[in-house]
Amino acid sequence: FELIGALSTAIAVFGYINHRFIKLPDTIGITAMGLLVSLVLAVFGRYIPSIATAASDFAARLDLPDVVFHGLLSVLLFAGSLHINIRDLAKQRLPVFVLSTVGVVLSTAIVGYGTHWLLATMGINIGLTYCLLFGALISPTDPIAVLGVLKTAGAPKSLETNITGESLFNDGTGVVAYLVLLGIATGVAEPSVTAVSSLLAKEVLGALVVGLAVGYFAFFMLKGVDSY
Repeated sequence: FELIGALSTAIAVFGYINHRFIKLPDTIGITAMGLLVSLVLAVFGRYIPSIATAASDFAARLDLPDVVFHGLLSVLLFAGSLHINIRDLAKQRLPVFVLSTVGVVLSTAIVGYGTHWLLATMGINIGLTYCLLFGALISPTDPIAVLGVLKTAGAPKSLETNITGESLFNDGTGVVAYLVLLGIATGVAEPSVTAVSSLLAKEVLGALVVGLAVGYFAFFMLKGVDSY
């Protein structure tokens, strides 16, 4: 609870400063301020070790994969889905499907090979598998950030639906790509069509089944009451 309170307070303060002075889209501005604060802590930590120690102790209390996958991701996707019209999304189902599957795989490959080449030219030797793992990690887009940028730019409704719809569905492909590459990088698993297909079915089809079941149950409960 202390961690949640501290993080919520930091986000609120960063959001206020961004809205009043920086005026970037909320998610981008808050992220940029978080990076800036981290940089300041890193610099001051060299001269005041207690600051670096306190920041490290705070970060060590967070199980980041658990927080992201089982906490933040579901909230982000829910918040993004609230802004999409289902009928508009159905009209754009083909490009959304292609972007959220083939697009994520292509992005993973391009970013991975590009990172490997760039680091090699800088004399930094990092295995290709780890570079591809980085590509899989950053390829799925954030629906909230995308929506904010598109609204600011005044993009056409069809383009907005395509990109925001893709951002809602690409996490299934991204998670599968990440877990497969992580298994290869750590030597825990060998890639195979059967294993990848099974994981994809579990992450995507399984999520659809659970989402429909929970959503229908919530709808059944809510339609019997009139209360916020």
